[in-house]
Amino acid sequence: MKRRAIWWPCLKRGGVSLAEIDALAERCRQAKYGVVVWAPAALKSAHAELAIEQFTGLVKDLNQETRFAGLALGGGEGATTAAAVCTWISGYPLRVSYACGAPDYDPYRWDIGRMLKDGEGDVLVWTASISPSLGPPPTKIPAIVLGTPGLALQKPPAVLIPVGTPGLDHAGRLVRVDTVVTLPLKDLGRAELPSTAEMLSAIQAAI
Repeated sequence: MKRRAIWWPCLKRGGVSLAEIDALAERCRQAKYGVVVWAPAALKSAHAELAIEQFTGLVKDLNQETRFAGLALGGGEGATTAAAVCTWISGYPLRVSYACGAPDYDPYRWDIGRMLKDGEGDVLVWTASISPSLGPPPTKIPAIVLGTPGLALQKPPAVLIPVGTPGLDHAGRLVRVDTVVTLPLKDLGRAELPSTAEMLSAIQAAI
């Protein structure tokens, strides 16, 4: 199995020897069905997406000799569903641009945090239909917010459109955090608010 270079500095700083790395690699090779598990929210480094790329690359390498799977844990606020839908539509993970008319995947260039920090973009469209705590990040550009009632806002956006929460105000579907099952959500009739999809479709139709 090929060693992936990005692992070396991380593991050496943690006091892990090359012999221990080789022993772990051999245990993985000998496994009949192994699983690499990681929690994206726990990866606090500046380039956490590179670590995830290595996890998935490791699974790919292991599957040349045995059976291995990757399992990402977490994904609150509909993040798992957003990632799944992005892949269904484009074939890529999140951080895809359609500005050129075709899906363009670049995890650095289309990092929304970096783009806002560097002053890229003319307007921010922020959707948050599940938790009221997921307010938009601070930005100097105008913000259009489609949010659940009570959404935490650091400052009033240029446009605020209340939207319903799937499973409370309207029916919908969410991908379970293990990405195995898509769960149907019923309309519990809490409030008569439009869904985010309905509002985005209306905005698109008006453009």
